[in-house]
Amino acid sequence: MQKKIKTSFWDIISIAFLLLIAGSATIFARSFQTWENPLALIIPLLISVRFIYKYKVRFSKNFSSLIFFFLIYYFLLTLKFEEFHYKFLIIYPLSFFITYAVIMAFKLNFFIIYEEVLKYLCGIALFFWSIQLFIPEQLTLLLKSLTFLEPYNEIIKAQIGVYTVINEGALESFLTRNSGFAWEPGAFSVFINFAIFINLIRNQFKLKRNGGLYLLILTLISTQSTTGYSIFLLIAIFYFINLKMKSGFVFFIPLFIVGVFYLFSLPFMYEKIDQLLKEKITDVVDTGAKDWNNDKMIGAQRFVSFQIDFVDFLNNPILGYGGHDEDMWTKKSHINVVSISGIGKILARFGLVGTLFFIIVLYRSSVQFSKVFNYKGKLILFFLILQVSISYSLIENPIFLCFWMFFYFQPKIEPFNNYLEKKQIKKRYHNLIIS
Repeated sequence: MQKKIKTSFWDIISIAFLLLIAGSATIFARSFQTWENPLALIIPLLISVRFIYKYKVRFSKNFSSLIFFFLIYYFLLTLKFEEFHYKFLIIYPLSFFITYAVIMAFKLNFFIIYEEVLKYLCGIALFFWSIQLFIPEQLTLLLKSLTFLEPYNEIIKAQIGVYTVINEGALESFLTRNSGFAWEPGAFSVFINFAIFINLIRNQFKLKRNGGLYLLILTLISTQSTTGYSIFLLIAIFYFINLKMKSGFVFFIPLFIVGVFYLFSLPFMYEKIDQLLKEKITDVVDTGAKDWNNDKMIGAQRFVSFQIDFVDFLNNPILGYGGHDEDMWTKKSHINVVSISGIGKILARFGLVGTLFFIIVLYRSSVQFSKVFNYKGKLILFFLILQVSISYSLIENPIFLCFWMFFYFQPKIEPFNNYLEKKQIKKRYHNLIIS
């Protein structure tokens, strides 16, 4: 039997803080990568040290080996480019350290905490989103007055940590979209989908008396995100595979097919897909070259982003360009364009070495997930992470590293005990509310 972990109020707040950092809606949150505000690095580090100290975490051979081989990799990059990149040297070991601290401190409890925090954040997001539907200007003015951290770009009108008001014109939506705590609706939908995934496997795919699941799905719908909906379709297929009642399977399949056709017939879905297919790398390059002297970076769409990253990969196929951003094709060509592709970034930055590590670790974690949570579909986590990586680089954030690196740091763990874990976390949340 797994050892019970007494999760405290500050543990939950700490995980919530890491989630808000992952949301990247403010300059402060993005400073975890950009280093504009050192506190965005220092606070997660201190949180991790506290976890290590409180839960008496010891450093395993797997963690030590990872850091050791990363240092060798960094040394080879330094020899190749003849330049020292201290940010690259620090940020990835720091991310590994935070991930290790969270995984080893909470083990499977992390996923419960993640889901519960997401449900609270979704409830808050739905509350503000509902108000925004009827009085958008008034709500925006109110939240602007409460904004205490500077939004990361002009797309965001107001940001109060737990909710983001975006410039709807920039995203061409026919209805106000829910961005939650993230910088845009698509990113928010990714967080929600992983909470839905956890909810299903934790509750053994039960829909009855599962109000949290419906809250998550309703919030997902409010994002109107093509990425979010496509990931949810994958989760829906996964759900059908694990249905125990064949009659239920026969009943749901026609509804699922009708739902898919209806989903892709929606105006914003059709327009988004059409936009993605029509965007050409030559058009993006032309615009980026014209705007080279501007401070504003142009974000390429997912397919063009991968093409850009693949050019960088071909230039440095074995080790990638690492922290030597000056070797990026866009930098050398004076093109003011940034790639958003997660898998493309791994290919370009880490080459075959890093990509193989990512694929192998992700595959093993996906298989182990199915064993520990006892469900059909060994590669569901593998495909979920890959699907996210097509559109976003969120997979490099410590929160998502906890998913695909979990069984690298925790190779041996007993099957999930739903009742004890759920009861314990629920009790902590009850104490949090009444205290």
